[in-house]
Amino acid sequence: MYSSSGEPPTGDRTDMLAVRNGPVEIAPQLDGPLAVYGNLEIISGTGRVVSRAEAVRLCRCGHSNTKPFCDGSHSRVSFRSV
Repeated sequence: MYSSSGEPPTGDRTDMLAVRNGPVEIAPQLDGPLAVYGNLEIISGTGRVVSRAEAVRLCRCGHSNTKPFCDGSHSRVSFRSV
């Protein structure tokens, strides 16, 4: 769970990526999250590494309990993308 600071917890994937640069693709999902692909390093506002991954789904409905990551809440709240 999150602390009152809004700081996301450190995830399971914080080991270094083999490659830390390259192209990034952002694919907005209809009425859902942003699917992001590439060599990604997710950093908190305080500079702590939250996750390193090659693909993530980022919340854009604002209701996820695992922010910044999508947990499927967009379906529950009937989020609609414009």
